[in-house]
Amino acid sequence: MHDGPLQLLMVAQQELAEAREVHGAALPALGAALEGAVAELRALTGTMHEETLQELPLSVAIGRIAHALSLRSDVRITVDVQPAVDGYNDAFLRETVRELLSNVVQHAHAAAAAVVLTAAGDDLVLEVTDDGLGFEPGAARIARADGHLGLQRVERTAARLSGSFGIVARSPRGTHAILRLPMAALGRRPDDLLLTADTAASSSHDIQRAAESRDAVAHSRDLSALERDREADAREVQSAARTVRLERDAAERRPNAGERERADERRTSAAEHEAAAGRDRRSSAEDRQVSARGRLHSTTDRNELLGRIAQTESDPLTGARTRGVGLRELAREVERSRRTGLGLVVAYVDVDGLKRVNDEQGHAAGDVLLVRVVAALRQHLRTYDLITRVGGDEFVCSLADAGLDAARARFATIEARLAIAPDAAFITVGLAALRPHESTAEVVARADAALAVQRRTKPLPRLAP
Repeated sequence: MHDGPLQLLMVAQQELAEAREVHGAALPALGAALEGAVAELRALTGTMHEETLQELPLSVAIGRIAHALSLRSDVRITVDVQPAVDGYNDAFLRETVRELLSNVVQHAHAAAAAVVLTAAGDDLVLEVTDDGLGFEPGAARIARADGHLGLQRVERTAARLSGSFGIVARSPRGTHAILRLPMAALGRRPDDLLLTADTAASSSHDIQRAAESRDAVAHSRDLSALERDREADAREVQSAARTVRLERDAAERRPNAGERERADERRTSAAEHEAAAGRDRRSSAEDRQVSARGRLHSTTDRNELLGRIAQTESDPLTGARTRGVGLRELAREVERSRRTGLGLVVAYVDVDGLKRVNDEQGHAAGDVLLVRVVAALRQHLRTYDLITRVGGDEFVCSLADAGLDAARARFATIEARLAIAPDAAFITVGLAALRPHESTAEVVARADAALAVQRRTKPLPRLAP
């Protein structure tokens, strides 16, 4: 936190000290710096709280850890989490990422670092790389022997979970840490228990506020730099005028000892003014450098925010809309249907037999089934039709400017295409057409009720063993 909110508070303290001497720009800069510190502390608190992290998809949780640590340095950290492992948001994984990235930020003198999580057979593989100073062969082993508790804990825990952990040097510089763990040893959270986009949006709002505050601080420091430049100009003009007067007096008459002493004092004063002007210009240059870094951090914050929005809007496995975002978009479709008078059909889709596939063939096979179903929905629905994942095996779709007959025909085609594939899949669909004055929740509830009726009357599918 030293280079994040604490740095902003230190800037505020400096501006307060200068407020007694510099008028105009310092006090606004103080207010902006304090506001920025408060906003960023709020963002970091919500971002890093363990109870929040444990409820998020792994990609979002790791992304928050990386973002918070990048605020402490100039290290650019990228995160890439394979969709197949996004549900394994395990506390040990989070702590390992935090430990390794903290080492990079504090000791590696790196410009960039990367976190990659992938599936390799039945194992989850975490890799953290950086382009820092690296280490001599055997240094990691020595560090653990000397009592580096973080690395010791990671190594012991990995062994206890029947996994492995190691650090190797990269060429030409940097380190490469690899943690391999069996997925069966990790806690997997069902997707319908993960936080929705509404919670992530709150943190995104804090990030946006922090970026705006950084911009305000940068602008205020630019004003302060301009004020110092003006003061430096005034001091140099005064110094030059004094020098001219002294030289003129010396040329017009021969000064006595007292006058020569006073002239020397005035020359000393002029030199001090010139030195003060130089200090002001150096301070101005430093202010502008701080402003540039602040604007760079603002750009980084906003880029991270755009990435987070993209993550929270789409289900990382299927690409469908997440529940919170999708239901808000459905509400807009309902309002649009009311304004235009065009029809709207809501479909509640259930993937048949997902639990059995997960139990008998593993979650990876269940993930493949979900991806296939959503791909079929995308193929046969229109590009502007909404597909939202509202539960582990449930999706809500909306078909704008459509009636029940057209919707039935589309979903009959989808069911048939899924059923005749070599690895057959089956879905059950409940349909409801929007009624006048009906709310979004009401039309979704009717589609869900229609799905329940279909389940009772539809023959059970035969799933491949």
